[in-house]
Amino acid sequence: MAYLRPLLIIFNYEQIEIISTLVLLVLLLAVSIIIWKKINPLIAISLVLCFFASDIHIISVSINEVTCFTLSLIFTLYILIKFDQIKNLGMLFFIMGSITNFIDFLTNPIVVYS
Repeated sequence: MAYLRPLLIIFNYEQIEIISTLVLLVLLLAVSIIIWKKINPLIAISLVLCFFASDIHIISVSINEVTCFTLSLIFTLYILIKFDQIKNLGMLFFIMGSITNFIDFLTNPIVVYS
């Protein structure tokens, strides 16, 4: 929700919904491409199907939910790219949880933890 006030200065609510949908889809595409290359194509297809089964359009236009899903995709992307360099995975999850609670307080931060 911290990003909403600056965006409302420039855009209206419908434009913010379109921007959040595009950001969510680009992040999902980036994460699925990296999973396809590094881990397994079947897992990447499963991830995309799960996101579309959870109705990604409804998630992307709901301001409360889009922040947690966006943060979870950003952190997943970070972990996939820097996994070999991460020394303390517990500290990373603590930082992820702290950022989630700062940006999106008590709506659904459990999405980022899983």
